[in-house]
Amino acid sequence: MSTLTILISAFRALQRNKMRSFLTMLGIIIGVGAVIAMLAIGQGAEYSVKDQIASLGTNVLIILPGSQQQGAIRVGAGSMTTLTEEDAQAMQRDCPAVAFVSPGARAMKPSWVRSVQRQCSRDKVPFFFKQWGGARKTQAGRVLDGRTFDDFPDFK
Repeated sequence: MSTLTILISAFRALQRNKMRSFLTMLGIIIGVGAVIAMLAIGQGAEYSVKDQIASLGTNVLIILPGSQQQGAIRVGAGSMTTLTEEDAQAMQRDCPAVAFVSPGARAMKPSWVRSVQRQCSRDKVPFFFKQWGGARKTQAGRVLDGRTFDDFPDFK
């Protein structure tokens, strides 16, 4: 068979099966478009992360303690007290490339926590109070107004 005969046969098959040809083209177009969109989203996320890292500067390293998970709820980065002030002192002492170490944590204002608790109560949303902020979180405890709040959402 010659190339011309093959092309003529292919065009006849396309004309006789217009709906099948249309659906095949549509599937190919949608598939290629989906791949292009996913690549664009991935590159955008990559650029975003690179920009965030670059904005910190070339000589800044932030080390956070691990996070914990209770059931289906991830409590968040820094929720475990795996790093201590002694760890910060050891980094300063034992790592010659480290110029400054700044251990720290944000303290929370009771008025802010009460405001969040009232909003949760008003909207009937479970309220879980993890702990007070500050350098010694575990010593600060997790009692708010004389009680602990351990409500979790129902994931059924």
